[in-house]
Amino acid sequence: MVVKSIETTPRYTFEIITQSGEKTSPFATAKNLQTVFFQKGDATLEINQPKRLKEIKLKAGEGLVVAPGTEYRLSTKNDFLAFRASSEINDDKPIIEIIDDGYTKKEVQIKGYKVIKNPKKVVKPWGYELWIIWTKDYHVLKQIAMKAEKRSSLQFHRKKMETNYLIEGVADIITGFVLDKDIPEDDLKKNILGVDFEIYKKRLSKNMKWTSLPGDVHRVISVKDYIAYEVSTTELDDVIRLADDSGRDSGRIHNEHLR
Repeated sequence: MVVKSIETTPRYTFEIITQSGEKTSPFATAKNLQTVFFQKGDATLEINQPKRLKEIKLKAGEGLVVAPGTEYRLSTKNDFLAFRASSEINDDKPIIEIIDDGYTKKEVQIKGYKVIKNPKKVVKPWGYELWIIWTKDYHVLKQIAMKAEKRSSLQFHRKKMETNYLIEGVADIITGFVLDKDIPEDDLKKNILGVDFEIYKKRLSKNMKWTSLPGDVHRVISVKDYIAYEVSTTELDDVIRLADDSGRDSGRIHNEHLR
């Protein structure tokens, strides 16, 4: 199994995992909170429990969450490509997953491990997001798909930090213009009047990444159909939309979650 680092921050680590051919990894005890999601291929997850070995088949579009102290391994007869988000945990806090069904949010504790089979799909004007995991205190992992010649809102976050890794397509990313994250939203919009965001545009293609920090104004413009994975901190409602082609307001858009 080959593990390649994409980004390491104080809040999360983002990695890509590949494995070729028939291989079985040795059992390892998770030292932190880990979310693994399969983009291609399949594997058998083995959880080494007291007096019992549990085996679970996983394929592309599925994954797992493993809490610290859980002993597990992955084996396969084929190749696989997966992404992993990891976070150090606070021993005083339980590991809580936030589940948003469109109407309410509920908190569910993760003990040991969780298998991910059908991630929530959030439909956007430009494509969709798969919300693979949303933890309360640690990290979020998403898959993001954008149609060609579409673009996200011009936005920024007051608290949220995020890293995107492009696996398919080509996109122009607006990044590098920073606003004071503490000033009111109306003033933020005034402060971008007359800004030529073309000079902040950067071309990204397959296997390239970008990271947005709080206060960074950013936008994704899809040149070709675009698929990326995003690891972020947990403040998913923290979206200030400075401009949007669909006229969406800032924050969570209720009807996008009713799926």
